Amino acid sequence: MELCLGVLIGSAVVLSVGDLRRRRLPNAATIPAMLAATIMAVSSTLRGDVTVGCGLAVALAVYTAGFLTGGCGGGDVKLAGVLGASVGGVMPTLVMIVLAQAATVVIAVLTRARRTSARPHAPPLIAAAIAVVIATGA
Repeated sequence: MELCLGVLIGSAVVLSVGDLRRRRLPNAATIPAMLAATIMAVSSTLRGDVTVGCGLAVALAVYTAGFLTGGCGGGDVKLAGVLGASVGGVMPTLVMIVLAQAATVVIAVLTRARRTSARPHAPPLIAAAIAVVIATGA
């Protein structure tokens, strides 16, 4: 758990600062992480553990739908997949997504953001993943 949490927190700082400053997540950070998450999912599935793959698939499905409807960016899709794989499992991943969405809405309301304004989603998504990892001991 300590290694997983350490990786999440380390990535959180870099990606959150980038998202807050530029409103985008660089492919240089998200593509290698997505590749690693995919390898991790395939490897664990071959060993008989489908939780990593399920977390990856659920997060990608939900965030791809959001991307296709203009609700999030491609970086959010890749980051969600990585975090879904890190959290693992269908229910923990869905909890992570709901927490992240709720936090984003609260931030938008508190900052009086316009509906059309871009809001950084990486910080709440990462915070939600960390909360789920701590709560589940993943």
